[in-house]
Amino acid sequence: MILCKREISATKIIFIVALYFSSILNFSFWRYVCENIEVTNFKSAVFVVSLVFFIFIPLFMLFNLILTGKIGKWLTIILLLLSSIANYYMSVFNIYIDSDMIRNIAETNFNEASEHVSVSFWAVFLITGVVPAGLLCLVKIKTNSWQQELRTRSLAVFKGLLIAALLAAFCFKEYAVVGRNHNKITKLMNTLNYTYSTLRYYKKKSNAAKPLQIMDASPSLSADANGQKNLIVLVIGETARAQNFSLGGYGKKTNPLLSKQDIAYFKQVSSCGTLTAVSLPCMFSATPKKGFDPDRAEHVENALDIAQKAGYNVLWADNDSGCKGVCQRVITKNLYKSKDKGLCKDGSCYDEILLKYLKEELPQIKDNTILVLHTMGSHGPTYYKRYPKEFEIFKPTCDTSDIQLCSQEKIVNTYDNTIAYTDYIISSAIDILKNNKDMNSSLVYVSDHGESLGENGAYLHGLPYAVAPIYQTSVPMLVWLSPQKQEQIDYGCLKHTAATDQYNHDNFYHTLLGLAGIKSTTYQAKLDILSNCKKQ
Repeated sequence: MILCKREISATKIIFIVALYFSSILNFSFWRYVCENIEVTNFKSAVFVVSLVFFIFIPLFMLFNLILTGKIGKWLTIILLLLSSIANYYMSVFNIYIDSDMIRNIAETNFNEASEHVSVSFWAVFLITGVVPAGLLCLVKIKTNSWQQELRTRSLAVFKGLLIAALLAAFCFKEYAVVGRNHNKITKLMNTLNYTYSTLRYYKKKSNAAKPLQIMDASPSLSADANGQKNLIVLVIGETARAQNFSLGGYGKKTNPLLSKQDIAYFKQVSSCGTLTAVSLPCMFSATPKKGFDPDRAEHVENALDIAQKAGYNVLWADNDSGCKGVCQRVITKNLYKSKDKGLCKDGSCYDEILLKYLKEELPQIKDNTILVLHTMGSHGPTYYKRYPKEFEIFKPTCDTSDIQLCSQEKIVNTYDNTIAYTDYIISSAIDILKNNKDMNSSLVYVSDHGESLGENGAYLHGLPYAVAPIYQTSVPMLVWLSPQKQEQIDYGCLKHTAATDQYNHDNFYHTLLGLAGIKSTTYQAKLDILSNCKKQ
């Protein structure tokens, strides 16, 4: 409270604030430096020391610009609170903050976001955010005339830049090497990372506000061999990673029901991104991962638009946090808002709400239809909330959002229970479709991205794709075909292809059009997984 009893010069306060931000609130940055940058000689030691200025000086310059008057003080307090939150999630879950992560945050609903708030979060936020913000709020900042303040601050910034420039010149080679081999380190520079990424995200959003781009003006349907209508059910998984599917060789029996179904399981499939906000629109886009832009995709026709123009009825049933723009031009049912007391509580629903919807909707389907079931799946960190009590198969479990406090065994057990529940959902959907003998029915399941469960200290998902572990990019995928549909597609061929070949989300768009029998200028047979297995 000493700070609150007397006036302190603006220069000193700016120095203290910049020092606090660059040290305490940049724990993840310094942890990364300690773990990844070796000190082998005098020059490398000087380089590590120069990193102090590398992160301190930009913050020092920032607060010299904004910490003036009451507005500047309140803006600094807001940044302090936000940086405390960012520091917690970066340090605890090993996440990196870039424009894609900002997108994920911006497009997450309240219920989903609230599950990431825990006791440990509030404790850290209070100590590193609220208390320092309170002290800064109470302290009285002594300022001089604007001319003197300008001279003082300009001189301080100049000295800092001079020191940084001398160190950078001395360590130019080391900076070049780190810039090339550790380019993600800038995504850990707290305050600078989320401010820059937020500006970049909204700039991209504003640039993407264009009229809908037509990909194909007149797609059409090919004639079915047996004259029956097509019903395609797309089950979109959430946060399911391939490594924990026993269908792919995992040691624990997480897929006891699907193992008894006549399906083709794809063992090697890679996602388009590590976030739903990127992967989901990418899956339904004709643009491959390499050139995909999620902001632009909102204003470009996707697979559902093409199917609808070709004559399909398209329905989207959502139990997750929304379709990320994919379903904005088709009929949508947000089931996570359901009031079903048996399946919903605390603002979210079990995925069985999708099965209930499928049963109710199926008798009304008579024409060519694509029905998308967007699951909550294995969304963390509250894995224990994703399944009913009877699916607590693997024990002991981690029944808290503070998963970093649980043993990895408990985390994996809880996650595996979500996979076992997903197994039940998919298998039940197949059983429901088996009774629909009047249509050429098929079901495709694929997850949007994977998940880290504590391997190498990483949790959840969202790491930049270039550095993301395989747990976040390797996803499960399977296909079920009704006997009628098998008259058109060689099931044995498909099963062999699924077991041996490698695929990614780029295949999804073209496989869906091929499965639906849609003729389009956007369709590429070489990317259609079914193309080589279609019967003449």
